[in-house]
Amino acid sequence: MNDLLYDKIAQSQGYKNTKDMLFDLYQTKGMSQGVIANLIGCSLPTVKSLREQHGIEDKLKVPITRPTIPEKELKKKSCIELAAKYKLSKSYIWRLKHGVKTLPGRTHSHDERI
Repeated sequence: MNDLLYDKIAQSQGYKNTKDMLFDLYQTKGMSQGVIANLIGCSLPTVKSLREQHGIEDKLKVPITRPTIPEKELKKKSCIELAAKYKLSKSYIWRLKHGVKTLPGRTHSHDERI
């Protein structure tokens, strides 16, 4: 990588050097690599290489916790009703409903609608 070029870009953005800029934008401000690439005028793989070169770790992924929907409700209520009640997407509710219908020991026809 051309460190001098990216150091000049970092300095034009008010940072001491490339490492400080990448750490602040990626870790502190939570910008994606794509947004950073657009900001400094390079490609996404270049941002990833710069991060690796300067030892800037990947962001920690926060697991998403979703509410548990009782099986009885999944069977009786529509996807729209459940999505509104639990603030989840209709497609996620549909997958949950589909999973309930295909549990071992249960059968359903392929024409059956949820």
